[in-house]
Amino acid sequence: MTFGSVPAQVPFGAWLGDIADVVSMWTGDVSVNADLLKTHRRDHLLAVVTSGNQKWFAKGFAPDAKEDFENEVAAYVHFAGQALTPELAYVNEDLLFFVTEIGPPLKLSDLEGAELREHLAKIPHLYIQSLGGPGCRERPGEYASFENKHRSLSEHQSMQMLPSPARVKSLVSSLPRIPVHGDFQPANILTDGDGTLVLVDFESYGKGLPAVDVARLACNPLLELEWDERQELARSMLAAISQVGYPLVTDEQYAACCAYWAICCSAFFSRVIERDSSPLNGISDISALAGVPLEFAAKLWNESV
Repeated sequence: MTFGSVPAQVPFGAWLGDIADVVSMWTGDVSVNADLLKTHRRDHLLAVVTSGNQKWFAKGFAPDAKEDFENEVAAYVHFAGQALTPELAYVNEDLLFFVTEIGPPLKLSDLEGAELREHLAKIPHLYIQSLGGPGCRERPGEYASFENKHRSLSEHQSMQMLPSPARVKSLVSSLPRIPVHGDFQPANILTDGDGTLVLVDFESYGKGLPAVDVARLACNPLLELEWDERQELARSMLAAISQVGYPLVTDEQYAACCAYWAICCSAFFSRVIERDSSPLNGISDISALAGVPLEFAAKLWNESV
């Protein structure tokens, strides 16, 4: 098995050789090839594995990301046969990697205009399908971490228009936490352009707030939408969630959830920009994700209070 070019930031070293041996045995093809995909993460690798005319998607995790690996595999097993996700093809628990069938070629963020709007109409149903899975992981330190992220962005002008961490916590703490996708964003929603939607990347699946996932999609700068379209998408998703028994959140609670997501998102991608000397690893959307969510969250908060 051979690998395509390996991104410079990948720290896995000899692990690649072990993966090569196992995948070659699994496919029965010693000439199988794996083309590594660009990612801003340093705790996992993504690749397209090719053997003859067959292709698969492979994802491997660093040892300290074992919980993410177990979480994602459990989600794929839970949703198997529901046409919600690509089918799981192979799992190696020792090397912390799995293989799935190749998903559709387009991301939701690749669409625009009428084609995008046609697919957005199906988003509420897709999200409802993804609720109630195996995720039971708690994140006990997330609010303390949120306060640190809030401080790290203090110089951004939009932060002056956002609620304090204490205010955010007071508004969202009464909302019940249920198993949610945890990274419901345009790059994780795939389509072949015919209206069919498939969801991927379940490593963050666990107990969380559906309204944060709603904000993660509706206020994501990678979607080419007008402001009123973002608001309508959020309303339709929140209404659908309430129809399956989750309490309908107030405008202020949703705005607080949006502020929470925006600050976490912007803090993460700001660190990515500071960390990487290469030109953002070739991922052009990172700059937008490091700042625009704060602007959207500030606008939404101002409209809700």
